[in-house]
This record gives sequence, C-alpha cells and structure tokens, in this order.
Amino acid sequence: MDSVGAVEVLRQLVALGYIEVLPADRQKALDDTVDELTCNLACSYMDALRYAEAVPYLEKLCARNPENYQFAHALADCCFALGRITWARQLVDKLIEARTQNRIRAEKKWKNCKTNTETA
Repeated sequence: MDSVGAVEVLRQLVALGYIEVLPADRQKALDDTVDELTCNLACSYMDALRYAEAVPYLEKLCARNPENYQFAHALADCCFALGRITWARQLVDKLIEARTQNRIRAEKKWKNCKTNTETA
C-alpha cells in the first residue's frame, strides 16, 4: 500500500471510531500510548488476582494523569482487594470530589452558553 492509501485507511479508521485522531504533538502521542499499555498490564495483573503487582503501575499512572478516573478507580479496586480499605476510601472520596467539581464546571459552562445564546 502506498502512503496515500495508508493515510486514507487511517482516516476511515478514525471516522469509524476504531482509533483516535493522532495528535500533532508526537511526545503526547507516545506518552498516551505508554500509559495505555501500562494500564493494560495493570489490568492483566488485576484479572489474574495479582493486585499487589498492579498497584505500582496504577500509582504511576495516577500520578501522571490525576484527571483520569479509570486509573484511580482501578487503583481503588486493588486497594480494596488487598484489604487497604482506608486507602481505597480516600481514593474513592477524591474521585467523588473530582466528579463533583467537573459537574459544577460543566453546569457553569452550560449556563454561560445558554445565556450567550439567548442574548444573541
């Protein structure tokens, strides 16, 4: 396949939702790929009930991506499975607080958008 054909295939895969649009920032694309692979490894450990081995990977992911609920939720699951209930509860409380703050920000944006639309 030539490069023009390859580009068209990639566009079709993006349009169908199989892959995301590649970011212009190559480093970000690399970081995102490494994070996804690391998450897959941690999830594999979790699936094998090897929670203690998943924890260090999930901690690194949470530190690098504090806004990512998937990583924090998986870490909380591991903590709960390992009997670290206090730690799991702290993680869940942070998740709840972050979700609440995101909801409040979204509501404010919606109100501003609605107000701007009505005055236009």
